[in-house]
Amino acid sequence: MLGSSLLTSSASRIQRKKLLRLIADAKANVPMYRHLYADLELADPDLTLLEILSRLPVISKEDLMSAPLDERRNHRYSHAALLEESTTGSSGQPFTLYVDQRYTRARNLRFLRGLLSSGFRPWHRLMLLTDRHAGSTRVGRNRYYVSVEQSTTSIVDAYRRIRPHVLYGFLTPLRLLAECLTGIEEGAHRPRVVISTAEMLDPHTRQLIEDTFGCPVSDFYGLTEMGLVAWRHPGVERYIMSPNSVLTELIPDASGKGRYKMVMTNLDLLASPIVRFDSGDLASVRNIDNKPVVVAIEGRCIDTIIRRDGKEISPYRITDAFRDISGLRRFKITQHEITHFLVELEVGDQLREQVTRETRAILEELLGADLQLDIQFRSKLISEGSRKFRPVESLVARR
Repeated sequence: MLGSSLLTSSASRIQRKKLLRLIADAKANVPMYRHLYADLELADPDLTLLEILSRLPVISKEDLMSAPLDERRNHRYSHAALLEESTTGSSGQPFTLYVDQRYTRARNLRFLRGLLSSGFRPWHRLMLLTDRHAGSTRVGRNRYYVSVEQSTTSIVDAYRRIRPHVLYGFLTPLRLLAECLTGIEEGAHRPRVVISTAEMLDPHTRQLIEDTFGCPVSDFYGLTEMGLVAWRHPGVERYIMSPNSVLTELIPDASGKGRYKMVMTNLDLLASPIVRFDSGDLASVRNIDNKPVVVAIEGRCIDTIIRRDGKEISPYRITDAFRDISGLRRFKITQHEITHFLVELEVGDQLREQVTRETRAILEELLGADLQLDIQFRSKLISEGSRKFRPVESLVARR
């Protein structure tokens, strides 16, 4: 029933078994969860999946950030056998987690499943717009990583050179690429499908991409903490979820009827467990065929910044540069006018002068000199309402 807490799929024995194993393992071997679950009782075999989940605390990004990395590590694993992975920082709060090879394989297979369901085949050229690689990198015979930190012109050049069958990437650089390619010469390359991720795919941008590339657009929703969570095929109203890998709860949100907070548990990640994680994202849920289904995932819009010359700068170029400022815990940049920015910084008192200098230098390098920067310091930057934190936002009207 809409209005009550929901699961995005029918509860199964596989989900219940994996969840109970995850909880027991985390309680025994992960210091953070040993403390959180000290008084946890789950002995009743008749507990439903939702009842089990309701007895567990919900954790936030702040909770994960405040726990030292080693306290989030499963000590059953040898430290040398684990790899460290960092989130992108697009939420303004990058952090690190541990993964093992078994999990990495399972996560990659889930991503491959999403690609295959969208029309990708192993012999297709796949171009991925990402912040995980610098420049343009070829992996294997037909997988190409192209950095979103490059100029849009460089990304256009890479697209024309690679001529991908499948184009995958963050929505903002996809939109900027589409705008550059609008009106290009007749007979230009057209991929078979474009796959958008990382931000909410709004109808206007979907239409722009479809018109420019002459192909359908799929939408992927995922998190570094979870891997691929859901995907939606072109022309299909509902999202396909990954229920046996990621357990997604929908908790009613006060912002409106049919809107739910997305709280997720990674059922496969044992090395650095993430259980009942409040993603900060909202789902729009509707009854279809008497079943509640996710029809939109909201709260992922990230704005481009407009320069004096009218060109737009991807917010990922800004978040990537700010990630390297030592001592900066969190930031929020709001463009009120072309050269007027409110810059809110969460940083210790002793580092304010240094962080201010680096902040000005980065923004002037990316956006030009003579900016009006209203720099304000906050003891704690938090998101507004239940919306996901947006570190970069532009209030300047588009042409």
